[in-house]
Amino acid sequence: MENHEGGNKPEEVQVDEVKVDVNSLQEQLNQLKQTNERLLNESKENKNKYRALRDEVEVKQQKNLEEDERWKELLDIEKNKNHEITSKLDSMINTALKKEVQFEVAKYASDAYDLNDIVSNLPSDLVKVDKENLSVAGVQEAVAKIKEQKPHLFKPEKPAQMIGNRPTPGDMKPKTFKEMSSVEQDAELVELLKQM
Repeated sequence: MENHEGGNKPEEVQVDEVKVDVNSLQEQLNQLKQTNERLLNESKENKNKYRALRDEVEVKQQKNLEEDERWKELLDIEKNKNHEITSKLDSMINTALKKEVQFEVAKYASDAYDLNDIVSNLPSDLVKVDKENLSVAGVQEAVAKIKEQKPHLFKPEKPAQMIGNRPTPGDMKPKTFKEMSSVEQDAELVELLKQM
């Protein structure tokens, strides 16, 4: 055997009668290193792909959750708007019905001292309110019942003072324009216009 440092012979080492080709082992080692590097690179690439896909899935899941939350928020907003509109509508209906009741009471209880007293004492079993049609029924009967039960809420009817079969001169005094009803005022104005 020659010195390994300066010889051109292929390197072979003989150990206890086993020949070992160092160059082929070196080649195998290089191939294993390359395979190992390739596998490591592929592993890194696959890990990176996996992380990228995982991140993408997480982003999509987060986006879906955010969209779901937005839909919930939008639904809540719409529910609140609907509730507000319904409340306003109910309030407007109730106000319209109260005004209708007051109008009807004014029509049938024109001799009342205070219309609000009459409205607050209306018997609920006689007055029927229809919210769909915004109408009120039974007010005339209710006012008549109040007149019977609580006459102190109404102005007393003044009987005409009579001397014999004639009214007294105090009762013959003409009404002033302010004392006249609107119908009487209209009639008086028409008469005045005719005279002109």
